[in-house]
Amino acid sequence: MTFRNLMLSVLLTLFLSANLSAEIICESQKGVIFCYNRPEKAKSTTADGRKAYIESLIKDTARKYGVDPELALKVAKIESNLNQQAVSPKGAIGVMQLMPETARELGVNPYNLEENIKGGIAYLKYLIEKYNGDIDLALAAYNAGPSAVDRYGDIPPYKETINYVRKIRGSVPAYRGSRIRKVKLPDGTILYTNLPYTGATR
Repeated sequence: MTFRNLMLSVLLTLFLSANLSAEIICESQKGVIFCYNRPEKAKSTTADGRKAYIESLIKDTARKYGVDPELALKVAKIESNLNQQAVSPKGAIGVMQLMPETARELGVNPYNLEENIKGGIAYLKYLIEKYNGDIDLALAAYNAGPSAVDRYGDIPPYKETINYVRKIRGSVPAYRGSRIRKVKLPDGTILYTNLPYTGATR
């Protein structure tokens, strides 16, 4: 018996001893043998398979939480491009870019793919309910934080946030109401306006 076949036998024995009813799938990639007891995991080792698995996981989780699966998927793609290894300059982690403190509040491990997605969608669901189904405000809060949305009572006049909502929703109303906002300009000037101003500072 070759060393490769011996290792395969050992791996199969370990898998079967852990779960006798498991369906074991083994495949060889570039000389490395991978064995799985879940079919979708076998597909997830390739880039396309991994992406398909993550997309499926996002949609399934969204359905469980009563969130539009396509909306959840768009958020994940904008946030991290479905990259669980992505970490933002501000420290947001994984596929749906959870901040460590948010993850702690949600009781999930942001470094675990499944928990990260679960936490991100649970948080999105919370924001949708907080803003009474207003998807634009929920998305703005996911990007800029609920405190910013609450402070302005609308989509915060930040270029990043406005573009974020626009990318996911396709468009953002240029005018959402007559509320007068106090906006601090980069040079310190205070501006009162009822229109979004993309040069505002946070």
